[in-house]
Amino acid sequence: HPEMEKRAFVLDPLKDILPSFIPKARRHKSHSPLWMAIINLSPDSFSDGGLFCNEEVLAEALLRYEEEGVALFDLGAESTRPGAESLSPDEEWDRLKPFLERCLDLYEGKKLKPLISVDTRHVKTAEASLDLGVDIINDVSGLNNLDMLYLLKDSKAGYILTHSLDVPVNPKNVLTGDPVPILHNWLEKKLEVFYKHNISLDRIFFDPGIGFGKSSLQSLKILKNIESFHSCPVRLLVGHSRKSFMKDFSPQNAGLRDPETLGISMQLIQQGVDVLRVHNPEIHIRAFRGWSHVTA
Repeated sequence: HPEMEKRAFVLDPLKDILPSFIPKARRHKSHSPLWMAIINLSPDSFSDGGLFCNEEVLAEALLRYEEEGVALFDLGAESTRPGAESLSPDEEWDRLKPFLERCLDLYEGKKLKPLISVDTRHVKTAEASLDLGVDIINDVSGLNNLDMLYLLKDSKAGYILTHSLDVPVNPKNVLTGDPVPILHNWLEKKLEVFYKHNISLDRIFFDPGIGFGKSSLQSLKILKNIESFHSCPVRLLVGHSRKSFMKDFSPQNAGLRDPETLGISMQLIQQGVDVLRVHNPEIHIRAFRGWSHVTA
């Protein structure tokens, strides 16, 4: 169709099949992001610890999220909040496995289904997850262990490259200087590694790691300038949901920061972010439906 490149409802799905469409799709005023639901399986996560630590509660939530339009589920068994207890790969897998298997069983045999992501920095957990059939590895360590790279070479899974300085987060260890050019330089070097190992950038998502080694002001500056990362040839994913940088303008505890998160999400959509990773995808999807009908 001669007008195809002017139709966001055509280009947005295409860019998730063939990311070379990204530059054209995300520029449209009516750009639609993908929604990723955060599924914390650890009892000590910063805002919803223990919420999904029951297989039936998890299954019910996943089916409800799918019905609302959530495209990706991100399951994590190790908390990365400040002061969290680190888990060994075996401890992480023991906690993750039954919930991951329940999640995969829900969608076995279905052609149209959400993508399943596992949030881990451990190669052993990533490998076991890929063996079970997950679609994406969300590596909060930012490819610190090159064994993760070799694991990717033997699979077709997607990979979320997250910038961080410490896992779990150490609030005292933050970037020195303007975070935006620092992240651009870091990402460029990481993408060179993928090039050298013949891993297609179509498989890569970049997450700037809001709150991971950044002060509150640095996190805000990254969010305000997120559009600058459109120059990078990968999909852009942002996980800002309920994070502590919001303390600077909100007195609410972490679990009550969904309205603030939603406000930031709407601005990130306007900046063409491809994937938004949030704790409460239902209110985001409902808000976006209303917002898009008066902005399209």
